[in-house]
Amino acid sequence: MKTLIKNGNVVLPDCSGFAQIDVLIENGKILSMGNNLLGDNVFDAKGKYILPGLIDIHNHGSIGSNFGNGNKDRKILRYLAEHGITTVLPTLGTNTIDVLIERIKNVLEVKKTDINGARIGGIHLEGPFISEEKKGAMMIESPACTVENFNQLIEAGNGEVKLMALAPERENALDVIREAVKNGIRISLGHTMATYAEAMAAINAGANHATHTFNAMRDYNHREPGVVGAVLTTDEVTCEVICDMIHLAPATVKLIRLAKSIDRMILISDSSLVTGVPDGEYEVDGHIRYVKDGVSRIKNGTIAASCFNMADGAKNLVKEGFTLTDIARIGALNPAKAIGLEKELGTIELGKHADILICSEAMNIERVILRGKFI
Repeated sequence: MKTLIKNGNVVLPDCSGFAQIDVLIENGKILSMGNNLLGDNVFDAKGKYILPGLIDIHNHGSIGSNFGNGNKDRKILRYLAEHGITTVLPTLGTNTIDVLIERIKNVLEVKKTDINGARIGGIHLEGPFISEEKKGAMMIESPACTVENFNQLIEAGNGEVKLMALAPERENALDVIREAVKNGIRISLGHTMATYAEAMAAINAGANHATHTFNAMRDYNHREPGVVGAVLTTDEVTCEVICDMIHLAPATVKLIRLAKSIDRMILISDSSLVTGVPDGEYEVDGHIRYVKDGVSRIKNGTIAASCFNMADGAKNLVKEGFTLTDIARIGALNPAKAIGLEKELGTIELGKHADILICSEAMNIERVILRGKFI
């Protein structure tokens, strides 16, 4: 059966604008694009906007569970798809090497199955080689930063670890970065007290990404710009941005855009098990997170991940003056490039996976197409 979306405003592959054309889908892929196409299952999207599905490369979980827990992961994936996040990198926070290996294997088992939810695009390790001072809500002691420990994790990932965050000031961090680059793994600077010089050494070694920019990083200072100064002023570094407007003030989001341009920003959720649940107390790795009024914190008041999904962040950005073409770039194309999936995902083009959103100009998602089917 061929599904046809007709009369919609389809975002162009370079995210420079829209074209009012039809999109024909068959067998989960985009078969044809043009005018006056014919299909079996027709959806009239007149007045609506057609965007690629959102790709969240920093997402710990939702609706009461974090990734790495087997069957519960399937419920998270379904929740994400229903909210327009059609691809995700399950993100595993810092823990012991043994626990991380177990959770990596659990994610890979879920990835093997036919899931009626968001596709798993790989695995994101947020750590475990982070700074004690900037560990945030990740309360487990960080293991030794060694190439040996790194290789254990990568071997368990069987080629699926796409992104890894670390603190570049850790002993042996540069060796780990070089090993990661050899293995095609993107290294992100995060949860770090790195100075500007330490951050630049890591970038020169191959790190080219920043974990939830400004958050869990040494504060910017005009005489010691630190890791923030390094990632904002180095062209090849892409910067993650949490847009719940809690982790970052709107003016800070605009500052990142001015420094990086829309081409080097990536919208993320940093969501966790507290996303999509009511206020209350929730346990993560033996520690309580307190959720109140849409903010999750640990006992000392530190913000602990996000209570918002990625589509919520996209809506917030539209309210702040970002366009839908901006959303298509920072929410789909840029993250697809960051994890090496831009030939399959991230834009609406012939032959690509038919993961598509039909939405209003305000970024209210009306329909989601995943693997070529409406959900």
